[in-house]
Amino acid sequence: MSDLLAVISSAVITEEALRRFVLNAGGYGGTKIKGVYLAEGQAYIWIHIDNSVLDDIRFDAPKAYQQMIEKLGGEPQTCIVIDIGNPREQSHKLVLEFALACAETWLYVVNRMDKDFHSYSKEELMRMREEGRTFFGT
Repeated sequence: MSDLLAVISSAVITEEALRRFVLNAGGYGGTKIKGVYLAEGQAYIWIHIDNSVLDDIRFDAPKAYQQMIEKLGGEPQTCIVIDIGNPREQSHKLVLEFALACAETWLYVVNRMDKDFHSYSKEELMRMREEGRTFFGT
């Protein structure tokens, strides 16, 4: 069983821009597959754009959607979905580092795709890393 996170940005990000970003970060992806992935040791995360998630959050969790708008300072435009593989602890650390790397290029929040849809700002992610935590615990 894998965990899911969403990097939600107020920028319009294309599949090609995401692909270049991940490949430049040492990621992998073929020409015939949707999405790209990062791996470190046995840890891996699968990354792709799915903007339909934005409508799901808007309708299923309007308070969480409003929280995203407030943290972004505008309407969300792009949703990058991250499927977190096993081993969990190592993959959770990898996704945190990937999310922080995204901050160098895009304004975003990270959203736990759970029942609460809580959004994390860049500052919250940096604090999480400093404290040795991940999105799903330590």
